[in-house]
Amino acid sequence: MPAMDIKLGFHQIAKFNYFPGWHQQVSCSEFLMNKKAYDALPDAYKAMIEVAGQAQVIYTYAETEATQFDVMAEMRDKHKVTVKRWSDKDLAAFEKGWLEVIQEESAKDPLFKKVADHYLDYRKKYSIWGESQVMKPTYQK
Repeated sequence: MPAMDIKLGFHQIAKFNYFPGWHQQVSCSEFLMNKKAYDALPDAYKAMIEVAGQAQVIYTYAETEATQFDVMAEMRDKHKVTVKRWSDKDLAAFEKGWLEVIQEESAKDPLFKKVADHYLDYRKKYSIWGESQVMKPTYQK
């Protein structure tokens, strides 16, 4: 994410910034807790964790979306970083490689396979919505 990159000084060594990030198209939060300890909590505490988690995911998504463009403009204008977009051909190659890795890792690890199968199924189902919602930054020429 550009807001993290600028804080780390990436603009001092990397003069090209490519998007979209195949590995991370959005930021989100996670909450990790021992399941046995969670199960032992009263229902009211479980509800508090759930509500706080939902609020944090919403906040993180909104914050990361709202902070990137000013930082990208600063890197472009002040630090002379060129913002580029991967070509559809490049993105297809990334996806092909990723699907090969998924297949290899799934053959070695049943848990990985379970998660990967769920992810790929969700992605396939989501495509009807995702492909319908994609818009160009502008339709004005």
